[in-house]
Amino acid sequence: MEFILTAIYFGLLCWLIASSDLFRIEGLSSTYLIGAFSLKVLAGVALWWVYAFHYSDAPRDTLDTFKYFDDSGYFHAALFNDVSDYLKLLFGWSSDSPSLIPYFEGMNNWDRSDTIIAINDNRTMIRVNALIQLLSFGHYHVHSLIFNFLGFTGLVLSFKALRRMVSIPAWVFLIAFILPPSLLFWGSGVLKETLVFFALGIFLTGFSLWWTGSDARSKWLWLLAGTLFFVSIKPYVFLAFVPGIIFLIICKQDSSKALLKFGLVHILSLLLLYVSKWHHKLDLVGILRNKRDAFVNVVRDTEAASGIEIPTLNSYVELLLGMPGALYRCLFRPTLLEADSALLLVSGIENFLYLLLLILLPFFFKWTRKNLLLILFSLSVVVVLCVIVGSVTPVLGAIVRYKVPMLPFFLLMIFLLIDLDRIKRIFPFLRSL
Repeated sequence: MEFILTAIYFGLLCWLIASSDLFRIEGLSSTYLIGAFSLKVLAGVALWWVYAFHYSDAPRDTLDTFKYFDDSGYFHAALFNDVSDYLKLLFGWSSDSPSLIPYFEGMNNWDRSDTIIAINDNRTMIRVNALIQLLSFGHYHVHSLIFNFLGFTGLVLSFKALRRMVSIPAWVFLIAFILPPSLLFWGSGVLKETLVFFALGIFLTGFSLWWTGSDARSKWLWLLAGTLFFVSIKPYVFLAFVPGIIFLIICKQDSSKALLKFGLVHILSLLLLYVSKWHHKLDLVGILRNKRDAFVNVVRDTEAASGIEIPTLNSYVELLLGMPGALYRCLFRPTLLEADSALLLVSGIENFLYLLLLILLPFFFKWTRKNLLLILFSLSVVVVLCVIVGSVTPVLGAIVRYKVPMLPFFLLMIFLLIDLDRIKRIFPFLRSL
């Protein structure tokens, strides 16, 4: 039954991708888009296999791709027991109601202790899975398929939004937004990273409509919905985009002295980071320190195979001094020499290719001033997110996963800095895209 239901939904979603203007990317045929979506679906199956069999010794309620799916079953049961309980869980009403206690007792991940500014992204994941239960009838692979559709939609929307701001060849979508191995694997399952791309696509659509001066009132709805969902699914990833977005807002009317404005925005961001310690609920350095220490304790207690040593975060100064190392860990580790498993080996090869891209960049460099703002925006996203991830994550496997949201921007930044015509002469198969 699960296979038949998944196949039916897959066919319907492929038809939607081929027929809807929402997914139309000028320069790419629907065949390429359906192929890209199908690849993500297969990656989702591969992710399920890894969690189900490679990590089979771990308790199921500790495996990210299963734990929210399993908890959503208790949530979904409220629909048949008492609709009012279901609505309370869905919208967060009367959360102290005694009638909700049985559902809370059944779910293992509804509450968490390491929330950022009182935002519990676990609940968002459980709620999304509970809504999908209305279509899936409890079948995991339907959830994986719909998650992949949402993530793919977000990637398409993100690319089209960025393309409104700067001319980008269509084939960059495939190479930067679909094919990077870490992005393809970790962004193609029942995981928060998949929904991050969906939220990002909604947000960037609204922002790009504002950027291009669109009169459509829907731009504010796109922005609001994207922001709310983004913050509710991974707040720290949203924060990583904030300095870059502020920079673009400042430069919209006057893009002169862009480098100076870029520097000032990020210096101000560092000052605000320091000032935040004066309020315990907004102490971002303290939040990062607590997250880092909790992660280190878990690694020590579980003796994680890919655990690494990372600097302490006991002060604002330690955070600043540790930024270069955090950036390196996030971008280039694991290295090929550190890969002791198949997954880490693939990541090591991928990281080596990224390093190679940066080394070869001067030989293919081509400067176009009109691309400067988007290059700097992408640089901001890459650096800020890498510093956050590299500062708090003492596990190589986790670093590979958590850095996924910045990969399209890292590769986009590279492609905006190179002579694409020369690249197409070297790789003739790209000429048809």
